[in-house]
Amino acid sequence: MKILLSGITSFIGAALSKELLLSGHEVYGLVRADSKNMDRLSAHDNLYLIQRDMKSVEDMNPKALPKFDVCIHLAWDGVGSAGRMNEEIQKDNIEVTIKFIKKCKELGVKRFIFAGSQAEYGQSLEKHIEKKCDELVAEEPVSMYGKAKLQIAKRAARLCEELGMEYIHLRIFSVYGSSDHETSLVSSCIRHFRSKKKEALRLGECEQKWNYMYISDCVKAVKELVQVRELSERTEKFYKDEVFLPEELYRKNVINVASEDTRILKEFALEIADIYGQRENIEFVRKTPGAEGIPYLDPDISKLEALCGFKPDISFKEGVELIEKLYSL
Repeated sequence: MKILLSGITSFIGAALSKELLLSGHEVYGLVRADSKNMDRLSAHDNLYLIQRDMKSVEDMNPKALPKFDVCIHLAWDGVGSAGRMNEEIQKDNIEVTIKFIKKCKELGVKRFIFAGSQAEYGQSLEKHIEKKCDELVAEEPVSMYGKAKLQIAKRAARLCEELGMEYIHLRIFSVYGSSDHETSLVSSCIRHFRSKKKEALRLGECEQKWNYMYISDCVKAVKELVQVRELSERTEKFYKDEVFLPEELYRKNVINVASEDTRILKEFALEIADIYGQRENIEFVRKTPGAEGIPYLDPDISKLEALCGFKPDISFKEGVELIEKLYSL
């Protein structure tokens, strides 16, 4: 397949492009000319980079490019704590994405895959459902980031149907790996324990449920959704007993992307400490929650399993050990 991939130098994008290339696909990556993460990409005969800012995707010339089978849209501004609450940045993201979908129709794309987020559900320690969160749970996003991603879920589903393209809306939960953000819990724990500092690492109370997915399992799931055939038929079979109101039909396009390992977050932190033999070097203290509250992640991935037979390969312990090996090289 010929695959158009935005956000190719991102944490997930770089790993995904490598996996797609290893599977024999041709990958055309959209990348800013000033991207600081180009070193995440390795040269490959089937990797082609298109230097373009997402705000100028309308100017892409279909005659200068091949016809694409699939587009995977990962690029998104304002993912940090400040940007997530910035209404203007998130509005721009929405408009850019809608324009990109329309351009993809001109480029021959048959399946458009968008990276949504668990933030669309708005589940928090203070307010959450008492069951696993599946794709039919009513969304109550708190941040402008989550609200914008949800807007895409609704608008893109309708637009892609009008344009004759399949639409997949990935609700990605918590992915970790060696290139994860340095302030994430996993990165913070590994960095602290490797340093062998005498003072204890002070984390929040970590009382909420959490789900961790290793980066290779995440890209495996996305690759399988790129390649799966008869997606519409499989989706209809999965929802054969469900009745949808017109305004709810977009939920058929939503797919949770997560692992099977959901636990209290504190348990994950202690497991990392145990791997390094430093359980006594960690403290859990009360901290002031951010603007979105304390996220609560308890995903149901039965739809992902049913549509493409997905099963994760890497346990949390194995993932942490793989990161340690990379740090040790």
